[in-house]
Amino acid sequence: MRYSILVVDDNLTNLKLAALVLSPYYKLMVVDNGEKAIKIAESKLPEVILLDIMMPGMSGFDVCRQLKQNETTKDIPVIFLTAKTDEDDIETAFEAGGVDYITKPLKAKEALSRIKTQIDLKEARDILKKQNEELKLLIANRDKFFSIIAHDLRSPFNGFLNMTELLAEGIEQFSKAELTELSREMYKSTTNLYKLIENLLDWARMQNGKIEFKPVELDINKIVEESIASLNQRAIQKGILINNEMQKELKVYADEKMIYSVIRNLVSNAIKYTNRGGMVTVESGSSTDNEIMISVQDTGIGISDTNIAKLFRIEEKIKSIGTDGEPSAGLGLLLCKEFVEKHGGRIWAESAEGKGSSFYFTLPTNKQEAN
Repeated sequence: MRYSILVVDDNLTNLKLAALVLSPYYKLMVVDNGEKAIKIAESKLPEVILLDIMMPGMSGFDVCRQLKQNETTKDIPVIFLTAKTDEDDIETAFEAGGVDYITKPLKAKEALSRIKTQIDLKEARDILKKQNEELKLLIANRDKFFSIIAHDLRSPFNGFLNMTELLAEGIEQFSKAELTELSREMYKSTTNLYKLIENLLDWARMQNGKIEFKPVELDINKIVEESIASLNQRAIQKGILINNEMQKELKVYADEKMIYSVIRNLVSNAIKYTNRGGMVTVESGSSTDNEIMISVQDTGIGISDTNIAKLFRIEEKIKSIGTDGEPSAGLGLLLCKEFVEKHGGRIWAESAEGKGSSFYFTLPTNKQEAN
């Protein structure tokens, strides 16, 4: 990798010397004033900036202060160029945010050594920053995992245990109609539990890299039809019509199990948040030579703008109950995001409260586009 260096000096002779010393080793950018330096730094993001102190207009100190106040450029190391070794100037340089200084005229060995040191330090900081972000995500994943076990998994289990306790202790007291209703509730509770545990296990395996990714050419219509069939009984119970508006003979390059899980989760959520008598529609949208878009739309209760922004984010907790009291841990959408992005696709949602929601995702149509 050829690193880029920005040199800022109003003296043409100094710029030529810098080019002579540095251009064999680095991609060089040179400017002769502070205003230009700030614009170049923001747009090009050089690895290091060599900055003259004494310049007309903005001094090097002022330029450095502005760079350090800018979120985009604050982490770029600034090495001051000075013809002096005055202690006050050096102290001001460090106070302004500089990390080092080089005396002019530029000496090749010293300049190259100091620049390399700052690049090495910046790379080390970038690695630490990335590791810190990964650690934060790992902690968020762990907290989400325990939250589901502690609350979302415990609550439906408690409900199921209560119903079985009623049966165990007083089955003789129930009428046939009451037993039928109780068995239906137990079946619904068991189904919700199974789906939650299935998603939880898949998500945990995905985080640990233990889910095999085997993309092949698939007929996406077949997967949509199977997903709808597996959920149709629940839709019938709520009087919800599921429409399959997918184009025929539509091929994607994807992992069958993952995409089945994505469609099943999205359709299941649509049924969950749609009132009795509503409608859910699965359809294919715009397509290119490289990808197609699929949507799952419902006429349900919708999602607020605040909660839309929280979807697909593990660190956010959205409390939402289905129109029939169905619980939700939000894990299904996280799993959908993981699976879609594994294919190099995108997933997003649009919604209006009281009018329904639409979830969209894209899939590759050829091998080259899949990860």
